[in-house]
Amino acid sequence: MPSENPYQPPDPETPLAVAPTVGQPAVGGVGWWWVLGASVIAAIAGVVGRLVRPLISGPVHYEAIVGLVLMILVCVVLLVRFRKFPRPQGIFFYLTGTLAIWAAHVGGWMIAHGEIWADVVWVNLACNAVAALVGCVTLFLPRSGRQPHFPPS
Repeated sequence: MPSENPYQPPDPETPLAVAPTVGQPAVGGVGWWWVLGASVIAAIAGVVGRLVRPLISGPVHYEAIVGLVLMILVCVVLLVRFRKFPRPQGIFFYLTGTLAIWAAHVGGWMIAHGEIWADVVWVNLACNAVAALVGCVTLFLPRSGRQPHFPPS
């Protein structure tokens, strides 16, 4: 018979003692940390990209190409990570993550630049749209191999 004391720790032998700490809430918490970490990386990439821009001369902006490749790599990391989530949460966190990282990249670039430059905004907006579309199509593809088990909540 269960104890009537609400402050008594649950019996470790009962399955209810484990259920609240495993499952969907943990997925959400982990997802937000990935989005936050990726956004910080993107913002730093935006600031550094703008600060090194005057140091590179010539018709090709190598700092912009390196920044774009870095942002694509961050999108791929998010995609691989969120593909392990249940499909609805994975899509939600991936879309939120791509919006956050491209916005952070633009924000970091604009902070370092000191004003709004429409070209950077439009290029990053287009890249965000492509990354979101490719990521969603990839997340909708059938999954192969063993899927992680998330107990019902």
